[in-house]
Amino acid sequence: MLHKTWVRTVLLIIPVIFVLCCIFLRDLALYIAENKLPSCVSFTTLGIYCPGCGLTRCILALMAGNIWLALRCNAVVCCLFAAVAALYIEFVLLSFGKDVYILPRKPLFYIIFSVAAAVYFVLRNFFPVLEPPALIA
Repeated sequence: MLHKTWVRTVLLIIPVIFVLCCIFLRDLALYIAENKLPSCVSFTTLGIYCPGCGLTRCILALMAGNIWLALRCNAVVCCLFAAVAALYIEFVLLSFGKDVYILPRKPLFYIIFSVAAAVYFVLRNFFPVLEPPALIA
């Protein structure tokens, strides 16, 4: 019984620690993104956005709590972050004895998501509204 209580406590503290790290480490992450990270080879040589373009800006926007900007930077990363959060919630609920599924378990859902992500990665090279915005402090 003590083991389950300990696991539940740790599982409930993890999001608090995550949010605090995002708040306190945002300036450091912004400094690293502006000064230490290399530019995208695909974009600088070919002028084409790769699937990773906008990833750093997306994470920085999420750390700042700006979900709309994060979606503009790289929408797929936001979807994957939401999926990881849903899986975490499922795991926490399972530790409390509730067998709840938030994400679908059918392969068709993941096939459609993968195709939509691939289409998004191609279309953002042709439509300026889908391009990742510049790095914003």
